Amino acid sequence: LGLVFQPSFLPNFSFSADWFDIKITDAIQGYGADAILTACSSGNTTACDLVNRDPAGSLWLTSGGYVSDLQTNVGSVQTRGIEINSAYSREIGTVGTLSLSLIGTYLDKYATDNGLTEEYDCAGYYGPTCGGPAPKWRHKARATFNLKNGLGMSLAWRYFGAVDVE
Repeated sequence: LGLVFQPSFLPNFSFSADWFDIKITDAIQGYGADAILTACSSGNTTACDLVNRDPAGSLWLTSGGYVSDLQTNVGSVQTRGIEINSAYSREIGTVGTLSLSLIGTYLDKYATDNGLTEEYDCAGYYGPTCGGPAPKWRHKARATFNLKNGLGMSLAWRYFGAVDVE
């Protein structure tokens, strides 16, 4: 669902906002070793079948102990939020043109269901279940000044909001 705003009283200005809600079911993904061990310690026998100990009973001391975490068609991923895009340009006398833009995303939800443990909302987090950082807010802002003779310069600011370890 989206909205575009280009007012006639402010030439060369545009603003758009798009709401998104995307869900992928039967996602091809692994459970994650941490999720497998947590589920096994909670009594989930399916998870325990994926834990292989070496002859001494260890998981980590030798290469004989490991957690089998193959990609499967289980679980789901859902992402929901708002993206905004705004741009404005204006001539500065006879010198040149100043252009400003902002593209940003607010992440309201990034739910991961690995099919083994309960769903986990990764918005604002990173770690073994969530993977890479998923900040709640991120944007890219740019200011560009182009001279009439064709020379120009830009300043860009790329921002990623803070994230916590899950």
